[in-house]
Amino acid sequence: MLDRSIAPKIHKIEHANFAKADTTYLSNGFPLHQLIAGEQGVIKLELIVNAGIYQEASKQASFFSVNMLHEGSAKYSAEEVSRLFDFYAAEFEASVGIDYSTISLTCLTKDFQHILPVFFDVVMHPLFDEEELEHLKEKQINQLHLSLEKSSFVANNLFKQLIFPNDRFSELLTEEEIRGVSRQDCIDYHVENILNNFQIVMAGKYSSDEIHLVKRAFESIGEYKGDDKSRIDSFGTDFTPNSIHRSKEKSIQSVLKIGKPIFTKNHPDFFKLSLLNVVLGGYFGSRLMKNIREEKGLTYGIHSTLVPMIRGGYFMISAEVSSEASELALQEVYNEIERLRNELIPEFELELVRNYMLGQFLSSVHNPFALIEKFKAVYLYGMDYSYYDNFLHALNDTTPEELRDVAKKYLAPDQMGEVVVGP
Repeated sequence: MLDRSIAPKIHKIEHANFAKADTTYLSNGFPLHQLIAGEQGVIKLELIVNAGIYQEASKQASFFSVNMLHEGSAKYSAEEVSRLFDFYAAEFEASVGIDYSTISLTCLTKDFQHILPVFFDVVMHPLFDEEELEHLKEKQINQLHLSLEKSSFVANNLFKQLIFPNDRFSELLTEEEIRGVSRQDCIDYHVENILNNFQIVMAGKYSSDEIHLVKRAFESIGEYKGDDKSRIDSFGTDFTPNSIHRSKEKSIQSVLKIGKPIFTKNHPDFFKLSLLNVVLGGYFGSRLMKNIREEKGLTYGIHSTLVPMIRGGYFMISAEVSSEASELALQEVYNEIERLRNELIPEFELELVRNYMLGQFLSSVHNPFALIEKFKAVYLYGMDYSYYDNFLHALNDTTPEELRDVAKKYLAPDQMGEVVVGP
């Protein structure tokens, strides 16, 4: 009989033992990444388009081309698409990234055979209706105007412009650019960058029947173009540490952004810097939260984050404080950074952060859709699943001395950019 008065033994997790995706190829060359897992009869079909904003000839062509897909096709009107997706409780999602975009269908496995033809037709034969395009443009313009009233949106854009100057990633969208998008721009982007230029991902609980349906549909469209990795360059190296202070009328608080460009996740120091980031501001018990929120009461929340992208990445600290507390908050941020650069992190604090990060990792592999995200997070970066074993090893074995060295190397305050937007 189980003795509940005795706590279970604690042991390290050293290997990433979870369900992994398998990759095969259709007869016309399209990669098919499959992961069968889960108890619920749900399936997600995702197309990873080998193109994003960097591949568009006209600004915003990628966004409107991808987001107009479900607004009617050769066989189905926009109303019919909406009605059929609602009837089968299916979900259509589309997003545009820097170098990749995604188009996905999620539905009950039993309904997959009924909704797949609709999904296939809107992806392969969209109408790009002029009236629907104008509606979407007006919606985006209204959203832009609302966003520009928010200090957090302005600060985020200024921060990107500061750390990635003269780069497409940091360019601020304008109303004129949105209005300038034409139906032909959408058609051209679709033909050049979407048609026959995607990888197929299947995740969920399904059988060979659903695999056969996917193969029958996508083997009928000609040869796969292939993912030319040479199109992906690194971000520019024009960053110069600087401070930008921007006045924003009617703002109640000031938004603070501090950070710098950083490497991406395939760098040998990425795991150590990730661990250091969590100690500094990556969870509720972090040093920044304890100092600036709990002890000094300057903000409801402050956090730091690493944002790895395929072309590079950045480190950023964010907070909102009262305008009179801005200078004090900034100084305390730099004080905490200097502590990491000059003092060893106590072992009890490091063990707490290790356990937190391990818990976050384990909770991120709990269902088939989360598991396929783990696959994409390494596959698109040209890595494999050994990345996660390496992460666990670094989490378990990194020493306080190594973390201090990483802080000295990458977190020098005089190498940080700074943005303040507020009253």
